[in-house]
Amino acid sequence: MTELKLTGWDTFERASSLEKFNSISGGSEFGYANWNQYLETIPENLRSRMEILRTFFLKYPYIYGDQHQEWATPIFSDGSSLGFSLRGWGDFMSVLYDPPNTKYGYMNYYVSSPRRKSPVIFILKITAFLVSAVVVGSWLVSII
Repeated sequence: MTELKLTGWDTFERASSLEKFNSISGGSEFGYANWNQYLETIPENLRSRMEILRTFFLKYPYIYGDQHQEWATPIFSDGSSLGFSLRGWGDFMSVLYDPPNTKYGYMNYYVSSPRRKSPVIFILKITAFLVSAVVVGSWLVSII
């Protein structure tokens, strides 16, 4: 039997259409004391996948639930995928990144994507709009 590995990422929508799609829900208001307590809430057949994801995210920065669903649903070497509800993803990130027993829960990670709140993104969107308006305006003036 070959070792199960994380092989890539996809959108939640595409990953959920795979034959071997697994899903995890969540949303513990009070968080989990530690990884082992959290892992006990996960179906036994998915725990090895959770350990792989844990290893990955302890090396790399966390992502938010909306990012997980838009482009970061994990795909594994056996062709399976593992999708989380937004709250389920928040639980997973919280147990990895929040200090033990702080009881932050899923709310810190489930939809708080900084790219949606970033003033830089807002400025880029406004700039793109203004450039489009100038280009279209110039074009209209040239044909009139």
